[in-house]
Amino acid sequence: MALRLKGQTTGYVELAAPASAADNTLTLPNGNGTNGQVLTTNGSGGLSFTTPSAGVSLGLAIALG
Repeated sequence: MALRLKGQTTGYVELAAPASAADNTLTLPNGNGTNGQVLTTNGSGGLSFTTPSAGVSLGLAIALG
């Protein structure tokens, strides 16, 4: 099952869950964060924007959560 959001003119963004996913609720932060920040979780579904530590690449920050 996936949630697909169409772009205003072309393309889309899709969020997909694995076939055997457990129930999950993610709560987005209020606001957009600032340039260079990444989304992190508190482990209970609450998301917030944080600035990664110096030297951490964006790909590594996403992989580690």
